[in-house]
Amino acid sequence: MITIDATGKLLNPLFIVMQEITGDQFGPQVQQDHFVAPNILVTPSNSGKMKEHLTMWLDQVYIPNVGNRTVLVIDSWSTYKNRIILDAVPLEGREVLCTLERSF
Repeated sequence: MITIDATGKLLNPLFIVMQEITGDQFGPQVQQDHFVAPNILVTPSNSGKMKEHLTMWLDQVYIPNVGNRTVLVIDSWSTYKNRIILDAVPLEGREVLCTLERSF
């Protein structure tokens, strides 16, 4: 997932979720052969889609790159039905969280 801030700056690392049958780790062939770059973070998923990986993206890409005054707008996405995003937000910041009504 490419992440760009409000100034147009590309945030590092680039976050890629790749499909892997086991879902929790890459097989030995992929581990041996895939290219590793310092500005790319690759993680496996059995579907190839970002689901619970959102917390990894928040911890390793978004939060380290943004200041303490930030707004993250996320559209309706099935990942959020379990409210995993709230688990990634530090307790001291939760008082400023609010959700938009569905009709917004």
